[in-house]
Amino acid sequence: MKNKIICILICTLLIATVTPLVIGKNIINPKKELSSAGSLIITLQAGKYSINNLENEYTEILMEEYGSLISPGEPTLPSKLFSIGLPPGGKALSIELINFESEDIAGVYHIKPGLPINDKQNSKINTETYNSNKPYPANTFEYLGMSQMRKYSLAMIRFSPITYYPTDGKLVLHKSISLRIDYEIVEEISTVLRADTAMDDVASKIIFNYDSIAKYYTPSQPIRQTYDYVIITTSPVVSSLTTFMNWKINLGYKVNISTITWIQTNYPAVDAQASIRSFLTSNYASWGIKYVLIVGTHASIPMRTCYPDPTNHNPDGIHDIPTDYYYADLTGNWDSDGDGFYGERGQDSVDFVPEVFVGRIPTDGPGAVSSITLKIQQFEQTAYTGWKKNAMLLGAVYLYANEDYSGNPRTDGAEVMEKCKNNLLSGFSITTMYEQQGFSPCTYPCTMGLTNANVVAQWGSATGWGIINWAAHGLPTSASKKVWNTDDGDGVPENPGEFIWPIMIQNSDNGGLNNAKPPIVFAASCFVSHPESVNLGISLLVSGASAFVGATRTSYASLGWTQPAHGGHGTICYDFTDRIANKNEDCGHALYNAKQYVYNNYPWNLWQDNANMYNFNLYGDPSMGINAAPVAQAPPTGPTTGIAGLQYVYTAIAIDPANDKIKYGWDWNGDGTVDQWDNNNGNYYASGQPSIMTHTFSSPGTYNIKVKAEDIYGKQSSFSPQLTVVMTQNQAPTKPATPSGQTNGKPGVSYPYTTSSTDPENYKVAYGWDWNGDGTVDQWDDNNTNYYPSGQTISTSHSWPAKGTYNIKVKAKDIHGNEGPWSDPLPIKIPKNGVSTQTLLQRFFERFPHAFPILRHLLYV
Repeated sequence: MKNKIICILICTLLIATVTPLVIGKNIINPKKELSSAGSLIITLQAGKYSINNLENEYTEILMEEYGSLISPGEPTLPSKLFSIGLPPGGKALSIELINFESEDIAGVYHIKPGLPINDKQNSKINTETYNSNKPYPANTFEYLGMSQMRKYSLAMIRFSPITYYPTDGKLVLHKSISLRIDYEIVEEISTVLRADTAMDDVASKIIFNYDSIAKYYTPSQPIRQTYDYVIITTSPVVSSLTTFMNWKINLGYKVNISTITWIQTNYPAVDAQASIRSFLTSNYASWGIKYVLIVGTHASIPMRTCYPDPTNHNPDGIHDIPTDYYYADLTGNWDSDGDGFYGERGQDSVDFVPEVFVGRIPTDGPGAVSSITLKIQQFEQTAYTGWKKNAMLLGAVYLYANEDYSGNPRTDGAEVMEKCKNNLLSGFSITTMYEQQGFSPCTYPCTMGLTNANVVAQWGSATGWGIINWAAHGLPTSASKKVWNTDDGDGVPENPGEFIWPIMIQNSDNGGLNNAKPPIVFAASCFVSHPESVNLGISLLVSGASAFVGATRTSYASLGWTQPAHGGHGTICYDFTDRIANKNEDCGHALYNAKQYVYNNYPWNLWQDNANMYNFNLYGDPSMGINAAPVAQAPPTGPTTGIAGLQYVYTAIAIDPANDKIKYGWDWNGDGTVDQWDNNNGNYYASGQPSIMTHTFSSPGTYNIKVKAEDIYGKQSSFSPQLTVVMTQNQAPTKPATPSGQTNGKPGVSYPYTTSSTDPENYKVAYGWDWNGDGTVDQWDDNNTNYYPSGQTISTSHSWPAKGTYNIKVKAKDIHGNEGPWSDPLPIKIPKNGVSTQTLLQRFFERFPHAFPILRHLLYV
């Protein structure tokens, strides 16, 4: 990430009939020598919104496609962070508001404050804000600095389309704003980086103006990217990964295994973490790296410890957060202030836009590695039906209402699970377990009460599970409930004496879990992925789970969470589940995208935002999803040259790891967009059954044909390698040689004539003869439909029935019917036949058979 620049907006606003748009101050950096500069204009629009009246006379506003500012105690209002693409190497110089459309929202409102994020806070409002009539937020839009995703330069702009004036209770809707961004090119993007296409699909989704900016990033020539999947491990484990590597190769990945020893030797740095990051930074573009799997414990291949709270560098097991995110964001500066404390909010330039997706198998045991990777393979080979459509949702109470007289609302993990169940898991068979013990049990109905015995029994049954989510308290080796077990009579739950903490699940339970039908697990709990311990996450990955997402330290939630708009780890869990179950994302995409989504769209604007980004890490394969994608590994086959306007036949083959049926998407021009789907007339194709398509290229040119496959559940493969096809404008055969042959003849006598013509594309040709010179072909000679080789001299015979002078001409046509010009004519004369003396005498003697016998004898008549 580039260093942030403070937003200064160059504009002079005219007085409007509604409350004026609230803008920030102007920013202009001192200009450097510019290699090139430019500007672009974007228009940001508000979404449809709803205004909901809540208890305590509060109002909540939700807007489609927008998140919310949820700073504790401050008004909660719609907001969204936009990633604006600049040309390669670009950096924003200034941002100017050039147009806007605003209107007052009728009514008087008391906007709900953001929820607290830990039990040391309470639900009180920030009176300084609510007792003022200053606009909130202070800026309708705000420039948050530059970011980078591989080759893409991104200007980050937050747009808050509703402004609140607290004491008046007034709301102003900014329906749209148009901004001009002036930029300069501050660095030259290498040819290798520009040719990197590994994340183009991601870029097209997250960059607001991708369609207009993509042309600047189109490589002049794609490079051959050698490895898209990199495994980093220790030497003793390498041989245990052979089967897994071959499986990934069968799925179409290009796999590299590098040991930590080799990396540190070839990329020396201050520590192992810096060496690994240097290795990845040096190669992600040229190799085309997309996935990184670390196989090893924190002790052998360490995470980077980060300190999101810049005021607290204590190694207290809370503020020092180990994370693999350091290996994912390869363009951010994780220690830009150089103080040796990584990832400080506001002091280091971490941008959280991943260049690669990282997962980890946190064990050093070769046997465990073989077992886990085989389980991942078997999971990918299982169709997205049956037990994979089972979900178990576990919700414990985080915090009781008014606990310790705090005034805070109840925070129940069941809220997250209910939202997942009702909004995301249509088509799943769902088992829920919520708190049924003690005072104030959960009011949501559930399949059974939340107990360790129930969890282990269900998880260990033959049923099998595709998804297991839980929201509970956590320690390194267990996740626990919090039960209000006794009351001293005041009706207020109080720590510590009135609570018990029964274990919900612990690492020693893993031996009783079903490891043949293992789920993807998201644990919204503190510490369960604590890398310095034999933690619950690795225990479940060894037996019971195919992938595990959990926190390495304390994770953070909005107290009183009841919906995804409340942010925190509940919303990360919710969004991750949506991406896994419905959006066909693999675990790597789903986790990093979910964390980014919450960070960008539901910010507390506190260091705890960063803490959650560092905390949640993936134990498992980042390329594994609940439904494995089909594989289109080979390029299509078919003619590589041809004539524009003619039809050609092409064939493609793809396989599905779970043998699901598939359809084929054909990209006929290589632009990365499917132009034509072939679904076998709605029947789909069996895995491995080819798609055979005819296609006509209407214009001459070079075309790159690619194909992808999509299974019956909507999971798509990557595009296949391309088949390059050159289509030319068909050129007619050359003017044939002037026919050669008899120039005088007799009626009724057949004479041969020869000629030849050459076809520019070397196609075979036929010859059309005009025997009377009237410009019309009288006879086509196509060699009995076989046509003649280009340039071959051919012979065709013809006779004329009557006397006269004729001009013989000939033309050639190729096998596609393209006719060339006429040859020069060859004249031929056919005179009237004279009657010979012999013939006259013969006729005379036939009439007078007895006349002149002596003469008859002498003439032998």
